[in-house]
Amino acid sequence: MLIAGGKGEGGGVRLPAEGEEVALWRGKNSERFAPVAHHLEAVAGKRLQLELFDRERGGWVRIMLDHAMLMRTISPATKP
Repeated sequence: MLIAGGKGEGGGVRLPAEGEEVALWRGKNSERFAPVAHHLEAVAGKRLQLELFDRERGGWVRIMLDHAMLMRTISPATKP
């Protein structure tokens, strides 16, 4: 995915798996999108969500997300 926006603790993109936080990303106080990738092997088979949140009251009060994708890669050893 691509993420931009504020880096304050009050905003970001959270990845919970069945209610437990797996990862959390924030911007860099910039409107320039930066790529983010996260391996999901540890949560395979669990229900995942992406949550965007913004509780900041000043400064960089925004979070931006684009191109969120879930991709499966197959290693050469497991190809059919």
